[in-house]
Amino acid sequence: MNEETTLNKNEDQSNAKPFYKSYKFLVFVLVLLLYPYKTLEVPEWKVTFLDEMGKPVSGVRAYQHWKNYTFGTEFTEVRTTNAEGIVIFPEITFRMPFCSALFFQP
Repeated sequence: MNEETTLNKNEDQSNAKPFYKSYKFLVFVLVLLLYPYKTLEVPEWKVTFLDEMGKPVSGVRAYQHWKNYTFGTEFTEVRTTNAEGIVIFPEITFRMPFCSALFFQP
């Protein structure tokens, strides 16, 4: 009788589902594909405005405009130069599900 019990336990182990067919694996894959992936849309820009003599110009309004043709988004930002004639536009990031990032690269 002990041999039959051992044989039945071995049969149960051989009938176990492979890892990729388990419920936990499918949930893991779905979470991975739907996780909001962060990507860089526009890098940081640092611009210096100088006059004809090479001196910095303060108070100049600078415009940054970008458009993502894949997703149909666009953005315009206006900043003013500082006393050193410098204006900095910060980087802009975009979040989308990982599965979208596989097909669409902003």
